[in-house]
Amino acid sequence: MNDIKHIFFGDSLTQCLASPSEFRWVNLINKSINNKFRGQISYSAQNMGISGENTRQALERIQDDVQNHNPDILTIQFGANDSDYWLSNKGLPCVSEEAFSSNLIEMIDRARKFDIQNIILHTNHLFLLDRIEINNKSHSQNMIPYNDIIRKIAKSKDCNLIDIERSLKDIDPEEYCLSMPDGVHLSENGCRKYFTIIEPLVEKIINSYLKIEKK
Repeated sequence: MNDIKHIFFGDSLTQCLASPSEFRWVNLINKSINNKFRGQISYSAQNMGISGENTRQALERIQDDVQNHNPDILTIQFGANDSDYWLSNKGLPCVSEEAFSSNLIEMIDRARKFDIQNIILHTNHLFLLDRIEINNKSHSQNMIPYNDIIRKIAKSKDCNLIDIERSLKDIDPEEYCLSMPDGVHLSENGCRKYFTIIEPLVEKIINSYLKIEKK
């Protein structure tokens, strides 16, 4: 029986600490895949999301949290914090668009050096939060070009793309953002929506492993 390790590398939108453990979307995927492929594979979904993190910080821990674990599948979701324009940065984003692009490419290149061939990039959902940042745009407006960078890199680096933003574009953010005060993080309902968007691709990848094994 194959052991398939899947690391979800990201920020608080991956970590989902605001939701009970059994409702976090990574855990929902882990349960679903193991139920569907019981007796055929042993699937392990490891949540390596850290709240508040950007791609610069993520590169500092990629060796410990990704490379040293030798995963078969790697999901990467960043950008929500990179695109923040805090007052303390005097009009600069936390991570520039150019640096964000470079950081994502380095993550992918390092993953491939460690023979991780199945790489999935996620865009980020738009926020209910209407806070205007130092550049006179909302957080969601600032994040949109970072989502575009993710799409571009997924295509140029031949990665799988799960376009969370576009998948949720016709849904009121009140349905998937916190029923909690911040209007950013995922509610239990939001975790379920992430699960329904992401799980089919994970299932497809697992099936590809089984087909290779049968040859």
